[in-house]
Amino acid sequence: MKRHFSNSLRTFALVFAALSVTACTPAPDGTITKPIDTQSLALLTVTPSVTNPLRAWDGVIEARQSATLRAQTAGQITAFAVDVGDRVQARAVLVQINDVEPRAAQKRAQAALQAAQARATQTDGDFKRMQSLLREHVVSNAQLEQSLAQRDTAQANLAAQREALAQATQNLSYSSVRAPFAGVISARAADVGEIVAPGTELITLNAPSLLRVSLNLPSSVADSLAGLTELHVQANNDYTLRVNNIVIFPSSDALSHTVTVRADLVADSAALKPGMTVKVLLPQPQADAPSAEIFVPESAVIQRGEVSGVYVVSKQTIFLRQVRLGRNRDGADLKTPNRDVQILSGLDAGEAIAADPLAASLRLTDAQ
Repeated sequence: MKRHFSNSLRTFALVFAALSVTACTPAPDGTITKPIDTQSLALLTVTPSVTNPLRAWDGVIEARQSATLRAQTAGQITAFAVDVGDRVQARAVLVQINDVEPRAAQKRAQAALQAAQARATQTDGDFKRMQSLLREHVVSNAQLEQSLAQRDTAQANLAAQREALAQATQNLSYSSVRAPFAGVISARAADVGEIVAPGTELITLNAPSLLRVSLNLPSSVADSLAGLTELHVQANNDYTLRVNNIVIFPSSDALSHTVTVRADLVADSAALKPGMTVKVLLPQPQADAPSAEIFVPESAVIQRGEVSGVYVVSKQTIFLRQVRLGRNRDGADLKTPNRDVQILSGLDAGEAIAADPLAASLRLTDAQ
């Protein structure tokens, strides 16, 4: 690796020397002394900017809406309508459990309800007749009170049987496990033929269109996010996603001394899946003093192996200077055109560089 880097430095030095010598006779400081037309070149003035650099933190993509569905009744699984990766609609039947016993219980409850309804109707009619007979002094008050008690008992039994039927119907519905919301099946923990008991895990469902990013941060960093309305999430170095609704947990972990932060993703992305690790670009805490940095468009930088350089332009001279590169501005992704790159060394404030390295090299060629 060292030999390769040394060769790259040597190549860059040779290129620099060739450009200087062939264009004209170099001055002691290595600049080109022969006048060159630089009037029509697009130039960029090096201007340091005071920035508060972003730092990348590891985050995990989570589903904002997720559910682990478990059996609510005992029985044998008779059908599995879905598998991992399937998209389902809300209320769709996902798992079917044998419903012979709960269906029979529902029918018994229906029969008991019909009997209670008949008894309630009969006792209500008897009570009304007793009221008529009492006015005619045919029956006593005690007989009327007894008929009233029988009617009230029948009415109470009717109400109890209605509740029993509702419970039996609810138990029957537990045999069909339905999706509580539209989403994607992310896990399956059982199969057809298995005997399950209440509480047995069956399937996991999440909504892929509702995602969030969760990360653990030092308290000083987490506190600096309180006033932010958006963050930048970088996944696979391919693209940047915006987030909002930042929630900072009120307490920190006693072992790691970190605070959990969650932020909802603004838009759905098919490339993101719950459980993925991403980079979250966060500003440094306000306590860290911002620094003056130099950024230039990456298109103005030329590469010679592992060595980078820019064309520095004065009134009538152009020369190639080696520079050391740093990070990209604000963590710009790899597919962002004309992104800015940090210059760690090699350029000073106020200097002018060629925005188009190819045009600058052609002017050097013309000056030969």
